[in-house]
Amino acid sequence: MMKIKYTRYDLKKKRKNNMVFLLIISMILILSFLIGSVFSKIFIKDTANDTAIKTENVVNKEKDKNEIIKSNKTFKYLAIQGGIFQNDNNANEVYKILQSYGSPFIIQDNKYKRVFLGIYSENQGNKIMKSLENKKIDNSKMTFVIEGKDICDLEIGEIINAYIQILNKLGEKDVKSIETKEFKKWCSELEKIQGNKKNIQVLNEIKGKIKTMPETMSKEKISENYIFLYSVLKKIKN
Repeated sequence: MMKIKYTRYDLKKKRKNNMVFLLIISMILILSFLIGSVFSKIFIKDTANDTAIKTENVVNKEKDKNEIIKSNKTFKYLAIQGGIFQNDNNANEVYKILQSYGSPFIIQDNKYKRVFLGIYSENQGNKIMKSLENKKIDNSKMTFVIEGKDICDLEIGEIINAYIQILNKLGEKDVKSIETKEFKKWCSELEKIQGNKKNIQVLNEIKGKIKTMPETMSKEKISENYIFLYSVLKKIKN
């Protein structure tokens, strides 16, 4: 007669083995996640340097294109100045120093040369000035104010706000270029202003400049655009 053998299982031992197995699997998963995270940080390149930054995040597309704002609004901008010089060598020396901190530009003012680091919103400008002071870099500010008492001045203020944000973003170290398509589209869809507004010529000038912008603006164009904005701000009548 053939005897049938039964295999005896130790249930306690099996449960213990299962717990060990689950613990090993959990540890493997955790290690895989950690290794994957480190790998991505070390070996996956940030493509921001190779891709033009889009302006759709700078321009508020939800804003009503035919109604900038319903109430009065005052806009303040700071042009941070490294110095004013009659001697070209001194102006060029300060210009070279400021290149380490942004995209400086030079304005000819009669027989003098004004060397500026950039144009910023009031809050950002004050932060940059404080940072320069901490680094023992001499600087001063030229303040521009637009009192938005009518739709013309409000449009100018909002356009300059967006314009400055784009130039400041382009000035960041890892940004090589920036797309202007959304900015140009937004600006072209703003309300067409009629009548004898005191700053209507300034508004038309800045809209005309934006209309002729290239689809992609490179970092090398920052200075010339700051020079344009400076000339526009100097023409504002309050």
